[in-house]
Amino acid sequence: MKQFTTQQLILLKQRAQQQPQVIEHLKAQNAVVLNSPVQVPETAIATWNLYYFCPDHGVRLAWDRDCATHHRCPVDGRLFSGEPYDGAWWREMNGLNAKACHQLGLLWQLTGVTEYRDKVAAILTAYAAVYPDYQVHGNIPYNGPGKMNAQTLCEANCLLDFALGFDYIAEALTAQQRDYIASRLLRCGAEFLVAHRTPQLHNHEVKIGSAIGVLGFILQDETLLEFAVNHPYGLRYQLEHGLF
Repeated sequence: MKQFTTQQLILLKQRAQQQPQVIEHLKAQNAVVLNSPVQVPETAIATWNLYYFCPDHGVRLAWDRDCATHHRCPVDGRLFSGEPYDGAWWREMNGLNAKACHQLGLLWQLTGVTEYRDKVAAILTAYAAVYPDYQVHGNIPYNGPGKMNAQTLCEANCLLDFALGFDYIAEALTAQQRDYIASRLLRCGAEFLVAHRTPQLHNHEVKIGSAIGVLGFILQDETLLEFAVNHPYGLRYQLEHGLF
């Protein structure tokens, strides 16, 4: 694992034992993914989470893990279906899956409970099976496109969590499993982010560059690291020109 040294991990485990509420909080935050079968979009249908709002009341619709086609307004109970709501439902699902990879991977390291490791492996493998065939899509105003999501920023957010989750469990996977996830999800995702980085001084580019850098670090790819840090409008440029 690249995120923590052995000594750092020992200290983290000790702190977790002293503060069991942290473990319970992480479990609760990921219960909807942990306690349900893995669900990933088979095609590139996820859009944008800001579409998941009631047009009448301006409030977020009530997201239900078990209903991808009907979306309820919490104010008056009106149900919405079709686009843009269905695609936004899948954006939420992608985000929850990605967060679970990161946080359940951490739980596996802190507790040794194999259920957490196995869920992360199942999620990563499921996305690796379909990610290369996702069609590029988007048309979100002022944002580049995505593959699993509809904008480059959202793509970076999910890929960053996938990479961190992979790092937590990689040593427990077989070589075949590691290669499958690394090549079909992490590297494929990194190449997409590189292709769709925008030449601008912007917080989006900081997050996209950070995701590329972490992917390069996890994949031990110096080319990705160099691109993330030193390429025009990379992280070095963002720090030198974006801080006052």
